[in-house]
Amino acid sequence: MFIIHHLTHKNNTDNILENGLMGRNKLQELGYEFTDTAENDIILKRNELNNYIPFHFSFIQERYGIPYNYSVCKKEIAENMMFLVATIKANESKFL
Repeated sequence: MFIIHHLTHKNNTDNILENGLMGRNKLQELGYEFTDTAENDIILKRNELNNYIPFHFSFIQERYGIPYNYSVCKKEIAENMMFLVATIKANESKFL
């Protein structure tokens, strides 16, 4: 089993509970306001990936010490951030 997470600002809680998680492009298309926590240079590189919800594999961060959430929490104050966490079970024969 693997733990995945999505990082968002706590100001987005009501919208997520009312409408569910959505990719950045869908949020903008529907005109939903949201508190953005992503780095602008990353957003510009994502292109079509902005159609999807970014989830991160927690084990990669832990195993390799990748501090990708550090810059967001430093910029936005950790107390304002919210981790949405889920556990997934991978089919070992089809999972890389």
